[in-house]
Amino acid sequence: MFGNDSNERRQAANGWLSRAKEFLDSARSDLEERRYTISCFLSHQAIELSLKGLLRWEGAERPEPTHQLVTLWEDAITKSSNLRNVVGDLRPQLDMMEKYYIGGRYEIFITSMDDVPFDEYDEETAQQSVALAQIIYEAIRKIVPNL
Repeated sequence: MFGNDSNERRQAANGWLSRAKEFLDSARSDLEERRYTISCFLSHQAIELSLKGLLRWEGAERPEPTHQLVTLWEDAITKSSNLRNVVGDLRPQLDMMEKYYIGGRYEIFITSMDDVPFDEYDEETAQQSVALAQIIYEAIRKIVPNL
């Protein structure tokens, strides 16, 4: 599909980032509509696709097929020191985001229905999730050139 020259990398990275922006816009809209659970989920998706876009820009032929933001983050800051310089270390916040995405979605991580974090999806959590997605998306947009 996409090779590894600069133009092809830019095109592939921008594809990831375009989708990330759609998720981010939807997360903001769901926050305004008080749909906090879906806002947190979409914020996670926006972060995941933003990081995968950066990884593609930095030369990854195909970003790792994972939803684990901390893993993607560590790979991204290894390949792009600019990201950490712009936003600092966001591992604690990304670890929190994983809880809302993976723990609430994949049965293997749930020991009982009491462990599903439904009550943790409140307005403050959704605001923090959207804000984190916005910070990461904008930081990566400063690194990856537009088409």
